Amino acid sequence: MKSLLLITVLMLAPFSFGQKRITEHSVYSYDQNDVLLNQDSSEFNYPSGHGIIYSNEPEFIFIGFFNFELPPMNILCNSQIRYYGNTTPLPFYDSYNNMFVNGLITVSYSGSGYRTLHEYNTSGKVTETLIQNEMSGNWITVDSTIFNYDTNDNLLLKKQYAIQSGVPFHNTTDSMLYAPATNKMIFYQTTIINAGYGWRSLITYSSDNIQNIDVFEFDGSGSDIWKRRYIYQYSGITPIGASIHLVNSNIPSNTVSGTLAFNYNGSNQIQEAISIWGNSIESKRTYSYDTDGFVTAETYLFRSLGGNLYRNECYFYYESAAEIWELEDLTVKISPNPSTDFIEIQTEGKLESVSLFNSNGQLVIEQTGQNLDVRHLEPGTYMLKGKTELGTFTEQIIKL
Repeated sequence: MKSLLLITVLMLAPFSFGQKRITEHSVYSYDQNDVLLNQDSSEFNYPSGHGIIYSNEPEFIFIGFFNFELPPMNILCNSQIRYYGNTTPLPFYDSYNNMFVNGLITVSYSGSGYRTLHEYNTSGKVTETLIQNEMSGNWITVDSTIFNYDTNDNLLLKKQYAIQSGVPFHNTTDSMLYAPATNKMIFYQTTIINAGYGWRSLITYSSDNIQNIDVFEFDGSGSDIWKRRYIYQYSGITPIGASIHLVNSNIPSNTVSGTLAFNYNGSNQIQEAISIWGNSIESKRTYSYDTDGFVTAETYLFRSLGGNLYRNECYFYYESAAEIWELEDLTVKISPNPSTDFIEIQTEGKLESVSLFNSNGQLVIEQTGQNLDVRHLEPGTYMLKGKTELGTFTEQIIKL
């Protein structure tokens, strides 16, 4: 059924200092001989006030032990265009269009024929993610992940399933426990269900500082093998490193087999996070920042199973707070949507320009008038970008 779409657009009232949006993100991967293997780059476009971030910096997070890493990106963009390869110009790879409910992405459509669906609890925490492929006009679920939380919104359980011929196969389960008095994580376990093995970490604290992490491995027999202990060092409340000790017959060795080292710049921002095993660097992350404290670059060195050091260089590009506009009461009417022939755009302010992009990110219509002729377009989802004398707007258009 055709409908009338009402959307709000952005006005010229700038946000305050320290708020940005990521406009581009690129990762360059090199082998041990410094030869470029591939480049993975994305451009992000935003609707309304979505996508504003107040920081982008490494966090002291759990990855089997605690280390400094950038948290997974959750970019609330309207659309993403991705390029991938090792040639110039970089080949187009895929496009993604997102649908929002209450400021959260509920569906992400890929131009290559799959979509990702998200469900949330009342706190905005994701409770289920489904990945579906389009086959003969039907959406078939191929992957499912379920998340459970406690009353403090701490993640308690993460179950991941692969779906084959409609039958779910339980792949992995991550489970966590937290200390009631401090709300700090004290237990983390990963179980590989199909293989029947996994590992768990027990975390102890001295006041608010992590003291030890003891790592165990287990298999289907039910026996645990204590493998290693991480002993963390601090300067006040700032972590500066850890020593890694192997465990024999349930006794941690006094010999230091590996180390973690955390180095900071003059602004007390993490500059390097280094992992050393024996006398060799196993991994090293180096960070650069802009004057607002946002990461602009991360260099990640890591040793492969074959013993070679590979390198990833990651770059972030932002639009500044002065370029982000505050949401106000300007209304745009787009009707009908979906449409088979013509779409009319009515704006409160004078419409200056309109651009329409297909799912591959290609410009298919560019004009100044408010009536769009879409009769010649293939059926599908398109991204409409418009500019008025009062602001800009972005919205999805469906051609039937």
